[in-house]
Amino acid sequence: MGKLINIGGVDQVQLHHKRKITCITTFSGIGGTSLGYQWAEFNELLAVEWYQDAVETLKLHFPDLDVWKKDISELTGLELLKRIGMEMGELDFFHASPPCQDFSRSNPKSDCMSERGLLSITTLQLIEIVQPKVFVMENVEALSNDKKNTRIWTKMVKYMQSINYNIEYAILDSSNYAVPQSRRRLIITGVRNDIVNQFSKRDFFPKPTKACNPMTVKEMIPTAKFFLAGQKNKVLHKASDMCSTLTKRDSMYIYKSDWTVRTLTIIEILKFSTFPEDYKFPKTSRKIVIDGTGNCVPPKLAQAIGEHIKNVILTPEVLEWCDNNRLKNAA
Repeated sequence: MGKLINIGGVDQVQLHHKRKITCITTFSGIGGTSLGYQWAEFNELLAVEWYQDAVETLKLHFPDLDVWKKDISELTGLELLKRIGMEMGELDFFHASPPCQDFSRSNPKSDCMSERGLLSITTLQLIEIVQPKVFVMENVEALSNDKKNTRIWTKMVKYMQSINYNIEYAILDSSNYAVPQSRRRLIITGVRNDIVNQFSKRDFFPKPTKACNPMTVKEMIPTAKFFLAGQKNKVLHKASDMCSTLTKRDSMYIYKSDWTVRTLTIIEILKFSTFPEDYKFPKTSRKIVIDGTGNCVPPKLAQAIGEHIKNVILTPEVLEWCDNNRLKNAA
């Protein structure tokens, strides 16, 4: 278990352990982050999601997980803490994937300061109260580098600079993390200042992993000769290329040698997004799968982020220091 130490006149157990990292996910979708963090051996305490199809999918696939059907805009940090039975600063990891529709380049008429767009600020307000040791926010890369999003991005940066975290952001391509799909995402990582001050600054983002096989469309679908990604440019790609970003449009087409054409099967959509082929859904619905994978963080990318946090940032040494520090303050 560990040896007894005396903190402020009170005997406490020094926590020599390798406990699982506790986490919650918000905007959890159909479970891409939950699955990835499960593979990284995190202990997910709560998943917060609003859309009913996604809620049912989470409950079906993660029967032991507390899935809370809740609108984030109606939720407070104190309510989150009460739900998971923790105090401020006790949670290890907080993941959030606020809606991206108002930031995407494919939606040029959208308003980044809409009620939906401002959920990114609402999320930061929750993080400020919960005070997890580490948080990650994920969104489309255009949030940080498209002129039309300057107002919301400036507001987010100012808010992030005002809370108790050392923060960095980067654009990660899922294809560098064993995902057979070129899916670029903005990843914002915050590490609480007390941890950075005690243990110095460490790499905030995982290094690219060795590519898995299969990776190209041809390797995934041997009969494919060309494919149409369904993006705006409508370019016909050779099947020897990697799959482009899968969206909610169901508009990727596979061309066979005889030029017959078809869309992806449900199993293929899941495989391109690194979900298991037998991933469970509440009912057989192509729309649920396409919407869910089009919005998701691919599980393999979430796993890479989680394993990096576990191996580099929230190591057993760091967790032990944080836990003992909390006990000391409580004594």
